[in-house]
Amino acid sequence: MKIIPGPASTELARETAKLLGEELLQTETKRFPDGETYFRFLDDIRGEHVVVIQSTGPPQDNNLLALLLLVHTARDLGAERVTLVVPYLAYARQDQRFRSGEPVSAKYVAEMIGRSGVSRVYTFEIHKEHILDCFGVPAFSLSTLPVIHKFLSGLDMGDLFVVAPDRGAERLAQGLSQLLGTEYGWIEKFRDRESGEITISKHNLDVENK
Repeated sequence: MKIIPGPASTELARETAKLLGEELLQTETKRFPDGETYFRFLDDIRGEHVVVIQSTGPPQDNNLLALLLLVHTARDLGAERVTLVVPYLAYARQDQRFRSGEPVSAKYVAEMIGRSGVSRVYTFEIHKEHILDCFGVPAFSLSTLPVIHKFLSGLDMGDLFVVAPDRGAERLAQGLSQLLGTEYGWIEKFRDRESGEITISKHNLDVENK
């Protein structure tokens, strides 16, 4: 197994390779004067099982295209198997048609990735589990809670209180609070579909002295 760093996740790929004791492959990445993405592999990957690590956070479109180019090129150059790790999956929140005429972006992004040549996909805390079925290849959403719990447990932070920024994250806040043995609350957002204006309500947010 060899690790391929995407331009958005070079440090994560480097640390992953170090922890696993696997080889970190070299790539050359740059931008053409017109803004287009350029990259090339500097190592022979024919017959290898490669793991591409590439997040698709901001700028989402650039990083998503880089992901697709990395995976497709790896298969085109003869990689036997491509495992994809996407720490943040762009467009995952657009998992349904909220207003008439909108794209179901999560479905289309998953389908594009699935057709790019990947063997399996790993992401973290995906917005809705049903999106995993859209990849067309084995896809998994991993939990970050054990890692967050381990990190916070090593800090002297006194009486903690876990807050979810919206109702969709309440499950995560509840899970972390159970691991930490503390309380949690959440903020519920209401977004006007036309104006984009957001109003909020608070739930169980007694944070005095926390």
